[in-house]
This record gives sequence, C-alpha cells and structure tokens, in this order.
Amino acid sequence: MSGGSWVEPASRWIMLDGPTHYADFGGPEEGPLVVCVHGLSGSHRNWVDLAPRLTAVARVLALDLPGHGRTPPDGRGLGIRSLRRLLHRFVAEAGGGPAILVGNSMGGLLSLLEADPGFDARRRATAAEPAGPTVAGLVLLDPALPRPRGARADPAVVRMFAALAVPGLGERMMAHQRARVSVERQVRDAFARNAADPSTISPGVLAAHVALLAERTDHARFDGAMLTTTRSLLARLASRGPAARSVGRVTAPTMVVHGEADRMVPVGVARHLAELRPDWRVETRPGVGHLPQVEDAAGTADLIMDWFGREGRAAVETARGAAGPRVAAA
Repeated sequence: MSGGSWVEPASRWIMLDGPTHYADFGGPEEGPLVVCVHGLSGSHRNWVDLAPRLTAVARVLALDLPGHGRTPPDGRGLGIRSLRRLLHRFVAEAGGGPAILVGNSMGGLLSLLEADPGFDARRRATAAEPAGPTVAGLVLLDPALPRPRGARADPAVVRMFAALAVPGLGERMMAHQRARVSVERQVRDAFARNAADPSTISPGVLAAHVALLAERTDHARFDGAMLTTTRSLLARLASRGPAARSVGRVTAPTMVVHGEADRMVPVGVARHLAELRPDWRVETRPGVGHLPQVEDAAGTADLIMDWFGREGRAAVETARGAAGPRVAAA
C-alpha cells in the first residue's frame, strides 16, 4: 500500500450469537489459515497493510469483535471471557480451524487465552464450544499483558484508562469527544496515542480507518460496548498470576513482536516473556510503538514470513489442515 490508496478486502458475515463481520483478504486455499485479531477500539482495518503481504502463502481473515468495526454489540457478552469464546467459534466456524492467530494488544491477550487449554476449562469441556483444536500457532504483536514489576507505565496512559474505568466519567469523556472532534481528528488522535511516530502511518491506512468510522451512525451504542470491554480488560490486567499461568500452559509455537517505543504496553512485557518462555521467539522493534502491523507493516510481515519458515513451520503445517471458510458475502 502506498500514498492514499488502499485495497478494500472482501466483506463477510457470520452469525455468532448475532451478525459478526470479518474481512477476507484471500490467499491460496491450500495455504495455512491466519486469523488476525485486533485490539481495543481496533477493527479489521488495522490489518489492511499487513494482511496482503501474507496472502502469497496464507489465507488471511480478520474479524471485527462485537462493538468494534462493523460488528454490532447486539446484547452479546463484551468481557474478555466472552470475546475469547467468540474467537474460538469464529476460528472453528468461519475459518474451519486450526489457525495461526496474529493478535495485537487485546487481540494478543485473547489469542493467548484461546491457546491456553486451562483457561475457561470447564466451559471448553462442555458442548458449549465447537470441538477440535483452533490454535496452530501464535504471533503476538505488543500483547496486552500485565506489566512486570519494574516496568514503567506512561503516566498519560495511566490517567486515560483510570478515567475510562470510572462509571459515568468514561461515558462523558467519549460523548464529549464524539460531539466536538471530527472523525478524521479522532483517528489521527488515536494513532498519535498508539504510534511512536504517527508520520510513519501511510495515508492509505489513515484513509481506511477514517472511512470505516464515518460509516458508523450509532456511536453511543458502540462507545458503551467499548467501555464495557475496556473495564473487563483492565480488571484482567490487574492480576499478574493468571496471565503468567496462561503463558506457561501454551504449547503452540509462538513469536512475540513488540515495539520498543510502545507507550500502551511497555517493551518490558516482551522482555519478561522472553525470560518466561525461552522457547518463544521474541523480537523487539526500535522506533515502533503499539501497532507494528500499522507502523511497520513491511518489517512485521518479513518477521512473520521468516517465522513461518523457521520456528513456526510446524504451525504452518497444522494450519494447512483448516477446512476452509463457510462464509456469506456482504
């Protein structure tokens, strides 16, 4: 992608307790299945620069979680456990699983939890979820995990999330922003908070995000859903123990890519993961913030492709067994 142009992926829908939107970027049917999972306030548009760089070898899908992108909340659970369950069903039913999950931020946490057989084990043991493995491998991009002791938090980020966590205050903050700030300014401000250098984001990626946000008419409903998810995420990040247990239980081949200039999730998280899991490949990227797939799509794609051919080779072979998507075009 270059300049102000970007390629609209095929728009698909599947019913998962309500209409659930995802983008189908294509790729060879015989290739491994890759499912991209966005972070908080993200969408399938977070992947419009990275995903096409993987489709020479892989089938790439990117879902919109409920309350994000084009997927309405529709009364579904919006907490971390509920979103993990929806991800499980999506991989099994839309992708035909198992898949290599590429998750950014909260999407990285959800992908990790999906790969952890001990998380939500009681529900997994019932008929409430489709049977069969869903995770062949993991690529975690700046995953939202608890900060290890000694890792410094950005004070502005702490203040922002502390305000969003307060019932009433978070709602007023978001309503004020929607009423006074243009759609393009909202997108630029979000990238300014997340990217190390917003000027590295291509005009095409910016245009893609502006166009998607401009589609939305029911902002209050989506904002309320995002606040519910935000508060669930913050509650999970407040405890280090469960996350460490999940990290320890994952058996799927895993690579972590983390921006060294990330203000949302400090790079100390990645360095701690490298200590906990020396069998995982951990790459830190200088000059990159919280969105490697947006800020440095080419470099991130190169790392993923290299991992496909090395440490992730077994994951690629497992993900080739996916049955293929059962989809409905928009």
